[in-house]
Amino acid sequence: MPKVSETTLTLILAGGKGERLMPLTLDRAKPAVPIGGNYRIIDFTLNNCVNSHIRKIYLLTQFKSQSLDRHVRSGWNLFSDRSYGFIETLPPQQRVSEDWYRGTADAVWQNAYSIGREKMPYTLILSGDHIYKMDYSEMFAQHMANGADLTVATIEEPIENASSFGIIEVDTQSRIIGFEEKPANPKCIPGDTEHSLVSMGVYMFNTETLLETLGMEFGGDKELVSKKVLFEKLKADPNAYTKYTTGDFGYDIISNMIRINNNLTASGMPMKYNVFSYNFRDENRKMAKYWRDVGTIKSYWESNMDLKTPEPELNLYKRHNFNEDISGWPLRSYKNPFLPPAKFVFSPVISSSLICDGVIVCNATVRDSIISCCVNVQSNSIINDSILLDNVRVGQNCKLNKVIVDKDAIIGDNQQIGFNKDEDMARGFTVVDDITVVPRGARIGENYRGFSVKTVII
Repeated sequence: MPKVSETTLTLILAGGKGERLMPLTLDRAKPAVPIGGNYRIIDFTLNNCVNSHIRKIYLLTQFKSQSLDRHVRSGWNLFSDRSYGFIETLPPQQRVSEDWYRGTADAVWQNAYSIGREKMPYTLILSGDHIYKMDYSEMFAQHMANGADLTVATIEEPIENASSFGIIEVDTQSRIIGFEEKPANPKCIPGDTEHSLVSMGVYMFNTETLLETLGMEFGGDKELVSKKVLFEKLKADPNAYTKYTTGDFGYDIISNMIRINNNLTASGMPMKYNVFSYNFRDENRKMAKYWRDVGTIKSYWESNMDLKTPEPELNLYKRHNFNEDISGWPLRSYKNPFLPPAKFVFSPVISSSLICDGVIVCNATVRDSIISCCVNVQSNSIINDSILLDNVRVGQNCKLNKVIVDKDAIIGDNQQIGFNKDEDMARGFTVVDDITVVPRGARIGENYRGFSVKTVII
């Protein structure tokens, strides 16, 4: 059987605006948002690729991609010879139109030239804003064994929560026979009435099939419409998919492959496409599978909080538990090699928190929090359930509760944030689901350790 490393090109969709993550995405692309102190969201997908021995990777970037480009150049320059492997960014190049990327499938279509140039028989499509650990080589092996044209990675989701996802309907052989995007009444797994199968946004295509289906979608006269418009047109005419497209993998490419198959079988003819589900095998190896779509402030905060417990839901340290002598699942990222170690002075209280290099905590209390590189927390301050990104300064006698503080912000002495929603919003902070977000570079209060906050240099 061919090796995934020698036959597969990977495209990571990393161009989303991330509007629901504002203001964290005000100046950066969604996959570039920091997470877990030392990482960016994109690092989890890139680590999955490298740990799966996939070496030819394009990141399809678009909005505010400078910090993402810089991070990839600094932390992911792994290959000295491009013939062995590469990790490169691909912004919109207007090869097939004068438009920016207009959806996930359209983004891939606009890079058909790059796909064809690499001459790889298989193409893996991934999202750059999901948190999980997955060995794609196992999915590749099943794809080959099934003789599949497309394999979609899926995970079980309680049926009461499943309407927020794309729902995959399968038969007893794991062949996909239906797909619905965020249905009000999601279908259950055969034999399991309590769960639905949801798409993880991980697609393994035969490259020939990928280019063929993209050409059907964008190479003709189909009109680009919104998902709402397509939904209404399909209710009036089941064949409306032949005239309209949304530029999306779920709504269009996968759904249309299933529609073509179903129309053929209804006429007594064999299916055109072999489309299968791959049940996610979690390299995190916990009781419950871990997969998070970091799309909102709440999910971002929860994903960070998942990392700092004594037995974290997502283990950053080893693939298995600490008592097993089994190789881990390394998590790479860019790390400044010149930062000093963290320092704790005058008996601070630190519990259930991640503390990164360059941090100074001086006679303060930090509980259940993520403290990123070069953060400084001064005496008598209390940080609870919060995320402080790089270079944040917190003055004396401050209290922060369930707060996300973006990079380079200075919280002056005697400040309280996260205790009164109306007060926080009046000060210009974003408050979502009882989580307060302090924007990047903010200057809060008058003084920081006796100096004007406006004169403090980060």
